[in-house]
Amino acid sequence: MKTVKKALEILDCFTKNDRELGVTEIANQLDFHKSTTHALLATLKEAGYVIFNPRSRKYSLGFKPLELADHIVYQRDLRDLCLPVMRDLAEKIQESISLSIRNEISRICIAVARGPQQVRLNITLGMSVPVYCGAAGKCLLAFMPENSVQRLLAGIDFVRFTAHTISTITQLVEELSTIQKQGYAESREEFFNDAAALAFPLFAAGGQILAVYSIHSTVNRLTADTRGRFVTEGKDAAQRTNAILKSIRQY
Repeated sequence: MKTVKKALEILDCFTKNDRELGVTEIANQLDFHKSTTHALLATLKEAGYVIFNPRSRKYSLGFKPLELADHIVYQRDLRDLCLPVMRDLAEKIQESISLSIRNEISRICIAVARGPQQVRLNITLGMSVPVYCGAAGKCLLAFMPENSVQRLLAGIDFVRFTAHTISTITQLVEELSTIQKQGYAESREEFFNDAAALAFPLFAAGGQILAVYSIHSTVNRLTADTRGRFVTEGKDAAQRTNAILKSIRQY
Protein backbone atom coordinates (compact mmCIF):
# COMPACT_ATOMS: atom_id res chain seq x y z
CA MET A 1 0.00 0.00 0.00
CA LYS A 2 2.89 2.38 0.73
CA THR A 3 4.22 1.86 -2.79
CA VAL A 4 0.83 2.67 -4.32
CA LYS A 5 0.57 5.80 -2.17
CA LYS A 6 4.01 6.94 -3.27
CA ALA A 7 3.15 6.38 -6.93
CA LEU A 8 0.00 8.50 -6.54
CA GLU A 9 2.01 11.23 -4.82
CA ILE A 10 4.34 11.29 -7.83
CA LEU A 11 1.39 11.78 -10.19
CA ASP A 12 0.15 14.65 -8.02
CA CYS A 13 3.47 16.46 -8.59
CA PHE A 14 2.52 17.21 -12.18
CA THR A 15 0.53 20.44 -12.42
CA LYS A 16 -0.19 23.16 -14.98
CA ASN A 17 2.95 24.94 -13.80
CA ASP A 18 5.07 21.78 -13.53
CA ARG A 19 4.14 19.75 -16.59
CA GLU A 20 7.58 18.16 -16.94
CA LEU A 21 9.76 17.04 -14.04
CA GLY A 22 13.00 15.14 -13.59
CA VAL A 23 13.75 12.35 -11.15
CA THR A 24 15.75 14.62 -8.84
CA GLU A 25 13.02 17.30 -8.83
CA ILE A 26 10.35 14.79 -7.85
CA ALA A 27 12.56 13.09 -5.28
CA ASN A 28 13.39 16.40 -3.62
CA GLN A 29 9.77 17.57 -3.67
CA LEU A 30 8.50 14.39 -2.01
CA ASP A 31 11.59 13.60 0.06
CA PHE A 32 11.94 10.21 -1.65
CA HIS A 33 15.19 8.39 -2.42
CA LYS A 34 16.21 8.91 -6.06
CA SER A 35 16.37 5.17 -6.64
CA THR A 36 12.82 4.71 -5.32
CA THR A 37 11.58 7.60 -7.43
CA HIS A 38 13.26 6.24 -10.55
CA ALA A 39 11.80 2.76 -10.01
CA LEU A 40 8.27 4.11 -9.49
CA LEU A 41 8.51 6.34 -12.57
CA ALA A 42 9.64 3.35 -14.62
CA THR A 43 6.55 1.41 -13.49
CA LEU A 44 4.26 4.37 -14.17
CA LYS A 45 5.82 4.81 -17.61
CA GLU A 46 5.27 1.15 -18.49
CA ALA A 47 1.62 1.45 -17.46
CA GLY A 48 1.09 4.62 -19.52
CA TYR A 49 0.66 7.05 -16.64
CA VAL A 50 3.79 9.07 -17.46
CA ILE A 51 5.84 9.74 -20.59
CA PHE A 52 9.65 10.06 -20.66
CA ASN A 53 11.24 12.77 -22.82
CA PRO A 54 14.75 11.54 -23.78
CA ARG A 55 15.87 15.03 -24.80
CA SER A 56 15.06 16.77 -21.55
CA ARG A 57 15.47 13.59 -19.48
CA LYS A 58 12.22 14.50 -17.75
CA TYR A 59 8.77 12.99 -17.31
CA SER A 60 5.27 14.30 -17.99
CA LEU A 61 1.77 12.86 -17.54
CA GLY A 62 0.76 10.19 -20.05
CA PHE A 63 -2.63 9.43 -21.56
CA LYS A 64 -3.75 6.78 -19.09
CA PRO A 65 -5.44 9.32 -16.76
CA LEU A 66 -7.57 10.51 -19.71
CA GLU A 67 -8.51 6.91 -20.45
CA LEU A 68 -9.61 6.46 -16.83
CA ALA A 69 -11.69 9.65 -17.07
CA ASP A 70 -13.47 8.14 -20.07
CA HIS A 71 -14.34 5.07 -17.98
CA ILE A 72 -16.49 7.26 -15.76
CA VAL A 73 -18.98 7.39 -18.62
CA TYR A 74 -19.41 3.63 -18.53
CA GLN A 75 -19.63 3.36 -14.74
CA ARG A 76 -21.92 6.26 -13.97
CA ASP A 77 -24.42 8.18 -15.98
CA LEU A 78 -25.02 11.90 -15.78
CA ARG A 79 -27.39 11.59 -12.82
CA ASP A 80 -24.91 9.62 -10.75
CA LEU A 81 -22.22 12.14 -11.53
CA CYS A 82 -24.39 15.13 -10.57
CA LEU A 83 -26.32 13.84 -7.55
CA PRO A 84 -23.51 14.24 -4.98
CA VAL A 85 -23.08 17.89 -6.00
CA MET A 86 -26.85 18.40 -5.95
CA ARG A 87 -27.18 16.93 -2.46
CA ASP A 88 -24.35 19.10 -1.21
CA LEU A 89 -26.02 22.19 -2.70
CA ALA A 90 -29.41 21.24 -1.23
CA GLU A 91 -27.84 20.94 2.20
CA LYS A 92 -26.01 24.25 1.92
CA ILE A 93 -29.00 26.35 0.89
CA GLN A 94 -31.80 24.22 2.37
CA GLU A 95 -33.75 24.09 -0.92
CA SER A 96 -34.56 21.33 -3.43
CA ILE A 97 -32.30 20.93 -6.47
CA SER A 98 -33.20 19.33 -9.81
CA LEU A 99 -31.25 18.26 -12.89
CA SER A 100 -33.00 18.82 -16.23
CA ILE A 101 -32.27 18.18 -19.89
CA ARG A 102 -34.03 19.33 -23.06
CA ASN A 103 -36.22 17.03 -25.13
CA GLU A 104 -37.33 18.89 -28.26
CA ILE A 105 -39.53 21.76 -26.99
CA SER A 106 -39.73 20.53 -23.39
CA ARG A 107 -37.33 20.23 -20.50
CA ILE A 108 -37.43 17.07 -18.43
CA CYS A 109 -36.36 16.52 -14.83
CA ILE A 110 -34.01 13.51 -14.58
CA ALA A 111 -32.80 13.82 -10.96
CA VAL A 112 -33.87 15.52 -7.72
CA ALA A 113 -32.13 16.25 -4.41
CA ARG A 114 -34.84 17.32 -1.98
CA GLY A 115 -34.33 20.07 0.57
CA PRO A 116 -35.77 20.08 4.09
CA GLN A 117 -38.33 22.86 3.59
CA GLN A 118 -41.88 21.85 4.52
CA VAL A 119 -43.34 24.13 1.87
CA ARG A 120 -41.82 23.01 -1.42
CA LEU A 121 -42.84 22.22 -4.97
CA ASN A 122 -43.55 18.63 -5.91
CA ILE A 123 -40.74 18.26 -8.43
CA THR A 124 -40.91 14.71 -9.79
CA LEU A 125 -38.66 12.60 -11.99
CA GLY A 126 -39.77 12.69 -15.60
CA MET A 127 -41.70 15.92 -15.08
CA SER A 128 -41.96 17.71 -18.44
CA VAL A 129 -42.44 21.48 -18.79
CA PRO A 130 -42.44 23.64 -21.97
CA VAL A 131 -38.90 24.84 -22.58
CA TYR A 132 -39.89 28.53 -22.68
CA CYS A 133 -41.42 28.30 -19.22
CA GLY A 134 -39.35 28.51 -16.02
CA ALA A 135 -35.69 28.98 -15.17
CA ALA A 136 -34.48 25.54 -16.30
CA GLY A 137 -35.97 25.72 -19.79
CA LYS A 138 -34.84 29.28 -20.38
CA CYS A 139 -31.32 28.37 -19.26
CA LEU A 140 -31.21 25.46 -21.70
CA LEU A 141 -32.32 27.75 -24.53
CA ALA A 142 -30.01 30.63 -23.63
CA PHE A 143 -26.83 28.65 -24.19
CA MET A 144 -27.88 26.85 -27.36
CA PRO A 145 -26.53 28.07 -30.76
CA GLU A 146 -28.64 30.98 -32.00
CA ASN A 147 -29.69 29.26 -35.23
CA SER A 148 -30.88 26.22 -33.27
CA VAL A 149 -32.93 28.42 -30.96
CA GLN A 150 -34.56 30.18 -33.90
CA ARG A 151 -35.60 26.88 -35.46
CA LEU A 152 -36.93 25.64 -32.14
CA LEU A 153 -38.93 28.78 -31.39
CA ALA A 154 -40.54 28.68 -34.81
CA GLY A 155 -42.43 25.56 -33.78
CA ILE A 156 -43.57 26.69 -30.34
CA ASP A 157 -47.15 27.64 -29.46
CA PHE A 158 -46.96 29.73 -26.31
CA VAL A 159 -49.42 28.66 -23.61
CA ARG A 160 -49.97 30.78 -20.51
CA PHE A 161 -49.94 28.76 -17.27
CA THR A 162 -49.94 31.77 -14.97
CA ALA A 163 -50.12 35.53 -15.30
CA HIS A 164 -46.29 35.56 -15.40
CA THR A 165 -45.73 32.97 -18.15
CA ILE A 166 -43.66 34.25 -21.08
CA SER A 167 -46.08 34.49 -24.00
CA THR A 168 -44.17 35.96 -26.97
CA ILE A 169 -40.95 35.22 -28.83
CA THR A 170 -39.84 38.84 -28.38
CA GLN A 171 -40.19 38.59 -24.61
CA LEU A 172 -38.37 35.26 -24.54
CA VAL A 173 -35.46 36.45 -26.72
CA GLU A 174 -34.94 39.45 -24.43
CA GLU A 175 -34.91 37.12 -21.44
CA LEU A 176 -32.39 34.78 -23.08
CA SER A 177 -30.04 37.70 -23.72
CA THR A 178 -30.12 38.62 -20.03
CA ILE A 179 -29.43 35.01 -19.04
CA GLN A 180 -26.40 34.82 -21.32
CA LYS A 181 -24.94 37.97 -19.78
CA GLN A 182 -25.45 37.00 -16.14
CA GLY A 183 -24.72 33.28 -16.53
CA TYR A 184 -27.89 31.96 -14.90
CA ALA A 185 -31.68 32.06 -15.29
CA GLU A 186 -34.42 33.07 -12.87
CA SER A 187 -38.17 32.55 -12.89
CA ARG A 188 -40.99 33.63 -10.63
CA GLU A 189 -44.43 32.02 -10.92
CA GLU A 190 -44.06 31.18 -14.63
CA PHE A 191 -45.46 27.65 -14.37
CA PHE A 192 -46.66 27.30 -10.76
CA ASN A 193 -48.06 30.04 -8.57
CA ASP A 194 -45.77 30.90 -5.62
CA ALA A 195 -42.83 29.10 -7.30
CA ALA A 196 -39.43 30.73 -7.81
CA ALA A 197 -36.30 29.15 -9.27
CA LEU A 198 -32.73 29.75 -10.38
CA ALA A 199 -30.99 27.63 -13.04
CA PHE A 200 -27.32 27.15 -13.93
CA PRO A 201 -25.90 25.62 -17.15
CA LEU A 202 -23.85 22.43 -17.43
CA PHE A 203 -21.71 22.04 -20.54
CA ALA A 204 -20.38 19.04 -22.44
CA ALA A 205 -16.66 18.75 -23.15
CA GLY A 206 -17.23 20.30 -26.58
CA GLY A 207 -18.89 23.37 -25.06
CA GLN A 208 -22.52 22.61 -25.95
CA ILE A 209 -25.24 22.94 -23.32
CA LEU A 210 -25.91 19.54 -21.76
CA ALA A 211 -28.20 20.06 -18.76
CA VAL A 212 -29.02 22.50 -15.97
CA TYR A 213 -29.13 22.54 -12.20
CA SER A 214 -32.21 24.29 -10.78
CA ILE A 215 -32.71 25.66 -7.28
CA HIS A 216 -36.42 25.38 -6.46
CA SER A 217 -37.78 27.84 -3.91
CA THR A 218 -40.81 30.04 -3.34
CA VAL A 219 -41.37 33.73 -4.00
CA ASN A 220 -41.25 34.29 -0.23
CA ARG A 221 -37.91 32.52 0.22
CA LEU A 222 -36.12 33.65 -2.95
CA THR A 223 -35.73 37.30 -2.02
CA ALA A 224 -33.18 40.08 -2.41
CA ASP A 225 -31.61 38.81 0.83
CA THR A 226 -31.21 35.17 -0.29
CA ARG A 227 -30.68 35.54 -4.05
CA GLY A 228 -27.01 36.51 -3.80
CA ARG A 229 -26.10 33.46 -1.72
CA PHE A 230 -28.21 31.13 -3.87
CA VAL A 231 -26.59 32.44 -7.06
CA THR A 232 -23.09 32.11 -5.61
CA GLU A 233 -23.67 28.54 -4.41
CA GLY A 234 -25.49 27.55 -7.61
CA LYS A 235 -22.70 28.86 -9.84
CA ASP A 236 -20.10 27.12 -7.71
CA ALA A 237 -21.95 23.79 -7.97
CA ALA A 238 -22.22 24.16 -11.75
CA GLN A 239 -18.55 25.11 -12.11
CA ARG A 240 -17.45 22.07 -10.11
CA THR A 241 -19.57 19.80 -12.28
CA ASN A 242 -18.44 21.48 -15.49
CA ALA A 243 -14.81 20.84 -14.53
CA ILE A 244 -15.58 17.11 -14.35
CA LEU A 245 -17.65 17.07 -17.55
CA LYS A 246 -14.88 18.86 -19.43
CA SER A 247 -12.55 15.92 -18.83
CA ILE A 248 -15.05 13.33 -20.05
CA ARG A 249 -15.00 13.30 -23.83
CA GLN A 250 -18.31 11.48 -24.28
CA TYR A 251 -20.06 14.48 -22.76
